[in-house]
Amino acid sequence: IPLLAEYDSSDDKLNPTEGERLRLELPPFAGSFDDEFSGFLVADAGGSAYYDLLGDQDFILAGRARLASILTDELETVPQTRRLYSGGGGSVRGFAQRFIGPLDALNDPIGGLSALELGTELRARVWGDLGGTLFVEAGSVSTESFPDFENDVQVAAGVGLRYFSPAGPIRVDVALP
Repeated sequence: IPLLAEYDSSDDKLNPTEGERLRLELPPFAGSFDDEFSGFLVADAGGSAYYDLLGDQDFILAGRARLASILTDELETVPQTRRLYSGGGGSVRGFAQRFIGPLDALNDPIGGLSALELGTELRARVWGDLGGTLFVEAGSVSTESFPDFENDVQVAAGVGLRYFSPAGPIRVDVALP
């Protein structure tokens, strides 16, 4: 039975300009993997905060953080589909999807037992329904249950364009490691 707790004081689901969001997930896993019993618990906590710099919703400072850990002894007891990954549009833009962290001999991501992500973004409404953003994000995935930072922390920075449509913002971002 997975446990989930959420708190959301943000003013908008799609384009928040003030408030906070917090989320804690504790999904357990128990089952057979490679013909052996496998059991572990995932602890995944994240949050974001939004601050209207001038009070007119034209300049928004946003920050985001995530810390996740799989509580088990060995990476090999966790199926690859249940491991932690980072990189891509939902975490650290500028890196390919899931490509932060350890890679196998073919340079494919293997995932890890812990993940850390941090990001900050400055959003600006430029003209009418058009806006832009500047952002910096960082992430790390480790094969240990707790981040050890011996694996490189990967950093990316980028810019984005926003169109504030009646249905919600349409976003295009470009980032480089």
